[in-house]
Parts: sequence; C-alpha cells; structure tokens
Amino acid sequence: VTLGPYLPGNCAMNGAFQPVARSSDAGRSWSQLGFPYEVQACGEAEVVATSARSALLVDSTSPFPVLRSGDDGITWHDVGLPRRPGHGGITVLPDGSLLMAGGLGYSGAWELLRRGARSWCRLRAPDRAQQRANQLTPLTVIGDQLWWLTGTPQTSTPPAAHQFAL
Repeated sequence: VTLGPYLPGNCAMNGAFQPVARSSDAGRSWSQLGFPYEVQACGEAEVVATSARSALLVDSTSPFPVLRSGDDGITWHDVGLPRRPGHGGITVLPDGSLLMAGGLGYSGAWELLRRGARSWCRLRAPDRAQQRANQLTPLTVIGDQLWWLTGTPQTSTPPAAHQFAL
C-alpha cells in the first residue's frame, strides 16, 4: 500500500488530492483503492507499515485521521482516537505513538498520544517558541531525530531547519 501520484490543486480553494494504491503482485502492478479513495495532500498524510500485511493510513485533515488495514489494504477500519486538542498534522513515530504538531492553521502546542494511551499529553520540548513557529513542512523522522522546516512562505528569507532527538 502506498500513496499514489500527487494531483496538484489549490489548497486555498478546493484542496489537492493524492490517491491510495495497493499492489497484490509485489509491486509489478498497482490499483487505486475504492476506499479510502484518496487523501488530502494539503495536510499531512502518510502510509506506515506496521507488519508484513498491516498498515496505518494517516490523513490529518480527515474526520477519520487514522485508518488501519490488516489484510494488505483490501479493507480499512477507523482507529478511534481520543478527542484531539486541535487539528494539527499527525506524524507516526517509530514506537507507534502519534505526534500532533503544526499543520493547516494550527499553531498550538505539540501533543503526544502514546501507543495504547487514552488521552493526548502536551509536550514541553522542543521549547514553546519552536512549537509555535510557522511550520513549512511536515515533521519527518530520520533515524532517531525529528526534522522540520520553519519560516515565512513567499519571502527571500530561507527556511530554518530544526531537529529534535526522539
């Protein structure tokens, strides 16, 4: 299961979409899923393998932000999350925890939902200024570090890169 080609759109008007595709022959051919058909590419979205046959589909802008498949992407089921304290982008961390930060119009504190937890908890690090800075990119896990860019779009000032040890 993977995200398909990006279909450009206008995030300020009607969004931009990215289909979800699956392969049943080790990647030789791909078919677009009937459900979930696509994710909103203007927000954070990712497919995360949790085992050889299981995956999570995270679509931060969806009313059902985390879906799970246990049969190679044939069927998908909503993962009921505790009420989110905002509508930031959701990133899946290597231990299965969910981190909510940045995203479309969200500049609140970063929140963590540990695997198996029943409520989100506010993070104290990175510091409050870094958490509230205008995030230009989704959070990205590289090794044991979390990376992201901040800045102001459409300016000559280059974005600032940040990293934080997981």
